[in-house]
Order: sequence, then structure tokens, then C-alpha cells
Amino acid sequence: MGKHKTFRVLNPMLSLALIWTLTCVPTITSAHVSARSELPRHGGVVRESDDMFFELVAKENSLTLYARDSRARAVALSDGRAEALIWTDQGNQKLSLSSLDSTRLVATAALPSDDDFRVIVTLDLPNQKTRHLMFGPIKPDTGSN
Repeated sequence: MGKHKTFRVLNPMLSLALIWTLTCVPTITSAHVSARSELPRHGGVVRESDDMFFELVAKENSLTLYARDSRARAVALSDGRAEALIWTDQGNQKLSLSSLDSTRLVATAALPSDDDFRVIVTLDLPNQKTRHLMFGPIKPDTGSN
């Protein structure tokens, strides 16, 4: 009889532990994944749109766009179409980004080197709504540190 009493006392405690594990651990894990997703992996600027993270890398003569899902996995961009509007105090420049490989869209152009600028990317991916992403202010990486 003593064993049954002990079991009844432990059973609610085990149930509470199980409930906590099932409800709190997934929340902590998804927050951890999300925080990892927001970090730049290529030295660029990261923006979130819905359930995806986009990173724009500005080099001296190119813009490169990367995308990751909410689990930090690379998203295929090869079937996507994107345009970038580079916005400076001196004027605007419009560029088309094309697929370099399955996970990168790239545009080649002389970027402003003396002033910070902003980039507005309009991205169309198959079976998804059009996204408008604003990055900036950006100072391009000229390769000299």
C-alpha cells in the first residue's frame, strides 16, 4: 500500500514535468533558431519578412541577396526575380538581380563608395507574394580594412 501512495504523489509531479517539457522546450528551441537566423552569415544586413530572413551583402561592385527560412536553412532563389533600387542623396539607381547559383541572386554595378545608401529589393518567388525589403543604411565593403 505504501508503494501506491508514493506512486500517486510522484505521478502528478511527473505529469507537471512532462507538461512543462512539452510546452516550454519547443518555445525555447524556436526562439534559439530564430535568433540564429537573424545573424548575418555573409557579412551583410539581415531583414525579416514573414517567415524568412534575407541578407543583402554590398561589395564595391556588387549586391548579393541570400535567403533563409525560419529554421536557418538556405532557400532556393534560382527561380526568383528581384530588382534593387539603390537610393542615395545624389539619386537612384535600379538594378536587376540574377541567379548566380541556387541560393544567391547577384547584381553587378558600381555602388556608391563615399556615402551610406539604402537598398529597396523587390523580390518575386514562385507561389509566394511579392516582398519589398529595405536594407540600410549600408556602407559598401571596399575590401580595405
